[in-house]
Amino acid sequence: MAAIFEDNFLSGQVAMRGGTVLHKGHLAPASRYSEDIDLVLVGDRPVRHIQKALARVVAPILGEPTESVIASIQLAVRNLVAKSKIIRMVYTYDPASTEAALAQLKLEVNFNENKSFFDLVPIQIAVPTEQGIRQVDVVSYDLDEMLSTKLRALLQREHGRDLFDLWWAWSCSQSPGSTSKVDPARVGAAFRFYMSQEGSTFSPEDVRAELARRMTSRKFLSDMDGY
Repeated sequence: MAAIFEDNFLSGQVAMRGGTVLHKGHLAPASRYSEDIDLVLVGDRPVRHIQKALARVVAPILGEPTESVIASIQLAVRNLVAKSKIIRMVYTYDPASTEAALAQLKLEVNFNENKSFFDLVPIQIAVPTEQGIRQVDVVSYDLDEMLSTKLRALLQREHGRDLFDLWWAWSCSQSPGSTSKVDPARVGAAFRFYMSQEGSTFSPEDVRAELARRMTSRKFLSDMDGY
């Protein structure tokens, strides 16, 4: 994250969303483990330029990617022809822990959702260095908008972590003295914005039915094992 957002070019071209920035930034200290880097292209530079710049800044840390592709993936809930266009880069590295021989870091950039619903916001993330912990400024999304994309993810995949993230954000919001306030109306408005961008519709009844189905899925219920 430091390599990306301290780069003069990339810091003006991408914003971060997903579980890593949610827990390490918006809701710090982190309540669950997350390391994948989920970015969105918010600038106007060509996609290939972004891909090359990311490879350039990450190379001194993790070397060359084992996978680096530009792809279209199907993510829409009800619209099967709507696809997300992404850059996907995968890095294999030796972890600090001795519990695994190798680890993987996945870095993705969505480049067809480059318009945010609310204004982008600066978020500070604590990054460990040899000299100690330092703060890095990361461009991210408004917390309510972050949660709207988490709600969408909850309906698109069977990952129990998405439900946990929504619950944890609300719990933090209700804690006395919390600065992380969640407004359900704003979350809903942003969710409807993203659904309309996909050409999808999802009623409250659909959400309840889909969540009820998730609660019978072994994959969904065991997703947080080990976190």
